[in-house]
Amino acid sequence: MPDFNDDMYCSQQICIPPTFPYLLRQYAKAAIRTQPADLLRWSTAYFRCLALNVPPPVKPRLEYPIPKSHFGLTPGWLRALMYQLQNNLTVSFKVLWDRWIGACLQHENLIEILVLGGFADPNAIPWFRFVALCAGHLTENLTQTMVMVCEILTEEPEGGSATVPLEVFADLYGFLAAIDASEPQRLANLYFTDSLLSLYREPPPAVASESTIEIEEEVVEEEAVSEEEKVEEAEAGPVEDLVGVVISCPDIAIDDNKTEDDFMAETVGRPSADYQSPVVPAEVIALENADLEEERQQQADESVDTLIGYMPERQGIAEYLEEVQKCEVEEEGGEEEVDEDLQKLKALLEMAPGAPEAAVDETVLSDASMEERQDMVSEEGVDEVEQRLNYILVDAIPGIGPIVPHELVEDVKKYMKECSVAQHGMVMPRNLRHFRCPPLEVVHV
Repeated sequence: MPDFNDDMYCSQQICIPPTFPYLLRQYAKAAIRTQPADLLRWSTAYFRCLALNVPPPVKPRLEYPIPKSHFGLTPGWLRALMYQLQNNLTVSFKVLWDRWIGACLQHENLIEILVLGGFADPNAIPWFRFVALCAGHLTENLTQTMVMVCEILTEEPEGGSATVPLEVFADLYGFLAAIDASEPQRLANLYFTDSLLSLYREPPPAVASESTIEIEEEVVEEEAVSEEEKVEEAEAGPVEDLVGVVISCPDIAIDDNKTEDDFMAETVGRPSADYQSPVVPAEVIALENADLEEERQQQADESVDTLIGYMPERQGIAEYLEEVQKCEVEEEGGEEEVDEDLQKLKALLEMAPGAPEAAVDETVLSDASMEERQDMVSEEGVDEVEQRLNYILVDAIPGIGPIVPHELVEDVKKYMKECSVAQHGMVMPRNLRHFRCPPLEVVHV
C-alpha cells in the first residue's frame, strides 16, 4: 500500500485491487438484470450483503415483458427474496423488513401483508405462507395464485414441471382458503410496530404549562389594548395643526457617525449589548405561580357568589331559573341580557370548584352547538383509538378472494393426495389444470 501522505505524480502510484474490475462487472450485470426502482438504495443493500456474505437482492433474469406488479412487487422479486432467505422456514420481522427495503419495496405494503396473514409472532413469521400472500397480490384468482406458488417454491430449474411437496401445497392452500380478502377491510396491527425496527418518529408536541398559558393570555390582552389606543388616536386626528410647518430630513452625516451602542441606548425597551438578564431562581417562580393560582381561584369563587347572591333567599335555584325563563319569554326587549345572565349562571353552577374561568365559554353554548361538539369529540375519540391500535386499510385481493368452504378444501386436498402417490409425494401445476381437479375457489355463475 502506498503512503497517501506522499505526493502523487502518476497513475502508477495508485494501487487497484485485482478483484475490483470483477466486482464492478458483476455489479453492472446485476443492476441491468434487476432494474431496481431506486438504484442508490439497491446499491447500498447489494454491497452490504456482499460484505456480510449474504446473497444480494438480484433477480435471476430480466423480467420482460414487464409483468403485473403490486407497488413494485413482481414474481422476479419474490424469487430474489426466496434466494436471499433460502432454507428458512421462519424469518424474523427485522430481517424480513431489511430484505424487503433492500428490494426497493414499500414499508406500508409489507405491514399490510403481515396484518392480512394474521401472523402473531414477529420473531417467527412463516416464510412460505408469507410468499403465498405476496403471490396472491399478483394474480386474478386463487387457482393462479397456487400455480405461481408452485413455480416460485420449486427447486427445479425454470421451465420445468415446478413440483412442490404435498405437505407444503396443502398447508398453503388451506391457509389462503381461510382468508377473506373479497372486500376492503380495516385490520389492527398489534405486533408489527415501528418500535421493533427502531425507526425514528417525531416526538409529540409538548403541552404548555398553565403559567405559560396565563402569560400568553396577558400578552394578547396588552396587544389588544394597544391596538384600541392606536385606533382611537387615528380617529381623533392630529392634536396640532401642522400646516406650514417645515419638517427637515435627519442629518445623514451625523447618523453615520453614531455607533451601534448609541442606537441601542436610544431605542426604548431594547437592552444594550452589555446587558445581562437576571437569573430568577426556580423557588421564586414556583411561589409566583402559586400566588397567581390563588388569585384566580378567589376570583372564580367571588364571581359564583356574586351571581348566586342575586337570587332571592327564599327560592331555590330551580325556581329562580324558571322565573327567569318566564321573564325571558314575556319581555322581548331585555331578551339578550336575561339570556346571557341565565347562561352564565348555568355555566357557573355546573362548573366544578377550582375549574378555570375559560370553561364558562365552553359551557355557554346553544343546544345545536353542544350536539356538534359532542359529535366532534366522539369522532376524535374513534380516531385516537384507531391511531393507538394502528388500524391498517387492506384492499380487496382477487388472488385470494373470499373464504372457501371447508368441504371444497378437503376435496382439493384429497385429489392432490391421490396425484402425489404416483409422483413421489410431489404435486405440480399440471395437476391443478386437469379436468378431474375440483375448483380451488367458489365459482359464481
